[in-house]
Amino acid sequence: MKKRLAVAISVSVLVFILALWFLSSNYSEIEQLIRILIALGGTILSGVITYFLFPENERKI
Repeated sequence: MKKRLAVAISVSVLVFILALWFLSSNYSEIEQLIRILIALGGTILSGVITYFLFPENERKI
């Protein structure tokens, strides 16, 4: 579970940074607060998806 959480958090941080960068560079006419809220929504969604799709018990081959 520790590894799943670490991967989910790292993916969430990466998605937040990339989403803010993309929204700031391509959609600068949108207010900063709205851009942050959009990035937070994507961050939460990607974190939840990553947490549940990342395997809990990996079998070593």
